[in-house]
Amino acid sequence: MRARTIYLIKRAEVASRALLETELKDLDLTPSQYATLSMLALHPETSSSDLARRVLVTPQSMSEMIMALSRKGLIKRQESDGNRRVLDISLSAAGRALLEKAEARVDALEAKLFAVLGPDELQALRSHLERVLADESKRRGKSSLAPRSA
Repeated sequence: MRARTIYLIKRAEVASRALLETELKDLDLTPSQYATLSMLALHPETSSSDLARRVLVTPQSMSEMIMALSRKGLIKRQESDGNRRVLDISLSAAGRALLEKAEARVDALEAKLFAVLGPDELQALRSHLERVLADESKRRGKSSLAPRSA
């Protein structure tokens, strides 16, 4: 009997998260904080609720994360032009610099983790995962959880 695909995906997630935690530890970043900074680089001036959806955490967890990132000086918050009750969040210069260091480490980690796959196989894996995630999001009536390829 073969291992279920969903089990293999979970094992890959657990392994990659552990490796990511190790790579980011001396930068004083958690994987969720890294994901938040990455999303802010892709979507500047984003609200807390939008960030929570994009990073796949609860609004409460995102609120705590924003406070931690703000204390570290990695993000800026300002009133939204469209709604004074909403704060738009963006990267600070220190946040951009730290994200650049983190991205270099994540690039190296992905290269090592997926070295067993050729470039076409890696692109196929990414495409298949994005398609599965987009289909699941569509079924649930939500915007796609799959980030677009660069």
